[in-house]
Amino acid sequence: MKLKKILLFGLIFLFIASCGKKEEEIKIGVILSLSGNGAQYGKMILDGMNLAIRLENENSEQKFSLIVEDDKTEPRDGVSAVRKLINVDKVNIILGPIASSVALAVAPICQDNKVIMISPAASTPKLSNAGDYIFRIYPSDDYDGSFLADFSFNQLNTNKSSIIYLNNDFGIGLQNKFSEKYIELGGKVLTTESFPQGSSDFRNQLQKIKRDDSQVLFIIATVKEYATILRQMKELNINRKIVAPVTFDDPQIIELAGNNAEGVFYSRPFFDPNAQDEVVKNFVSAFEQEYNSEPSILHALGFDVVNLMIREVNENGLDIDQIKSSLYDLEIFSGAAGKIRFDENGDVVKELQIMVINNLRAEQFLKE
Repeated sequence: MKLKKILLFGLIFLFIASCGKKEEEIKIGVILSLSGNGAQYGKMILDGMNLAIRLENENSEQKFSLIVEDDKTEPRDGVSAVRKLINVDKVNIILGPIASSVALAVAPICQDNKVIMISPAASTPKLSNAGDYIFRIYPSDDYDGSFLADFSFNQLNTNKSSIIYLNNDFGIGLQNKFSEKYIELGGKVLTTESFPQGSSDFRNQLQKIKRDDSQVLFIIATVKEYATILRQMKELNINRKIVAPVTFDDPQIIELAGNNAEGVFYSRPFFDPNAQDEVVKNFVSAFEQEYNSEPSILHALGFDVVNLMIREVNENGLDIDQIKSSLYDLEIFSGAAGKIRFDENGDVVKELQIMVINNLRAEQFLKE
């Protein structure tokens, strides 16, 4: 009888203890460009990530936190960051990096350590072959470059183009694919000029472009570079139709470039902050309440990548191989920046849209 009482009290104690025990906070590693040439993009993505974490923690018993590292938009700093997250913080999920060159440096380390890596924005085609633990929710440059070349040739009705691009993995991948597709369609690429990261004078490259008779100029750059290139084009009296990738999707460019940005076309994953879709409406409402501004596509991508991983962890725990299989088997994840599913390389399959600057505002381009 005494033994039964002891066992009963023991069971009651264990029950009470288990009821009062809180689930351990799940830590997710983050590597972003928070300084250096890509800082403006990394900070927008981080704002979206932090919003997703806050909303999840307010509405769930399971708590999540982000351990954020700054890669300074430099591969060597990305390598230091990923080693710290894996070896010191013991994370097995990493979101980022966003700069293609950094992502390529970090991916092999994640792959070797069987750590899930999902980039919100790295687009280099080389990432497609980085390994089966590597994913991204932004389309490869192979797709984006082809998409922009097709738009330039068929919708802008041009057959002669020029290119000026940032000489890194992102710029090289995009310009190569654009050129390949544009020529395949029957067009000619007359001038191709590059510039190093951090450049502030593009007159030499633009003078060469001015001397050709191209109809469209494909610019691949970042915020300050875009504004400077557009200003110097006006100073040199260069008139071309202009197309650009998603790095043009930043209100700061319009602030810096002013009327020089009018008529610029650029691509981005489909995102409409005025859409009536419940996921989008809830995201926009929460973002505007949190930051008192309208969200961009990069905010939405940061929001989506966190929510996608939270969904996977809630369904699969921290079984990384099960999460990996689940991501490949994903039919559709409805995010603020559109629907997400992955191909056999971990590349996202996602719709792109064309935006145009009209009256100093970005709006979706609809061909008449």
